[in-house]
Amino acid sequence: MYRYYPFHWRRGSMRRFAFQHLHGTVLDRDERGNYLLLDLSNWVDATLFLEGSFEPNGITAMEGWITRNHADIFLDVGANIGIYSVCIAQNEQVRSIHAFEPDPRNYRQLQANLFLSPNGQKVQAHNVALSDSAGEAELFVSRKTTKTDVGKFNTGTSSLTFDNARHEKSAVARVETRRLDDMISLHGAVIAIKIDVEGHEPAVLAGAQRLLRENTCVLLVEVFEANLSRVDAVLANYGYTPVESFSLKDYRTYAKSAA
Repeated sequence: MYRYYPFHWRRGSMRRFAFQHLHGTVLDRDERGNYLLLDLSNWVDATLFLEGSFEPNGITAMEGWITRNHADIFLDVGANIGIYSVCIAQNEQVRSIHAFEPDPRNYRQLQANLFLSPNGQKVQAHNVALSDSAGEAELFVSRKTTKTDVGKFNTGTSSLTFDNARHEKSAVARVETRRLDDMISLHGAVIAIKIDVEGHEPAVLAGAQRLLRENTCVLLVEVFEANLSRVDAVLANYGYTPVESFSLKDYRTYAKSAA
């Protein structure tokens, strides 16, 4: 099996071949021992099946911050199928997790993976899109296959913002939008937050002003170049600055500045 192939020689070719021929739904176990329901036509799921993990550097970085700073709450914004939530739930220090996922397909798979997790009771799942206002919006659901994703579709790129490379204008889901400040009421807490919302991060942060100001948080944010200056400015206004970097494309870590 590719995951256990011990050599670098021809590994890339083997991976491409495996990607092209993986199909179906399987129950698999990741390198941490978590059971996950995976759709092998989906790029994220196929990557996890082949590698045994997905974005392990991001998860490890988040775990390190949680441990060092005694955080006991984790917010997974753009939870997809629950990979971060399921892994962070293994941490005995973390007592509560909120996972937000608006894509109906991802949300059903997220619920299945929480059911399979022995720590799933820690996680409260919310089928909403976090934004800067409460209401409804059209979510462009990503079901197109692309050459970049080796013939797989990638539900991790569903978004409130249309992208011609990823979305069909006719493939939409009407979803509820909420502000994080209206959903989570905490003061003086230490909170770890992951945000992966495919370009909608400025609106998510605008709806989380009270939470970020009144608590000590670290944020792991996927932010593309077009939004980087806006995200930096919004978070600076709340008292947060970029901190340590690590090897994970397009992700940036922020923490509260010293007074």
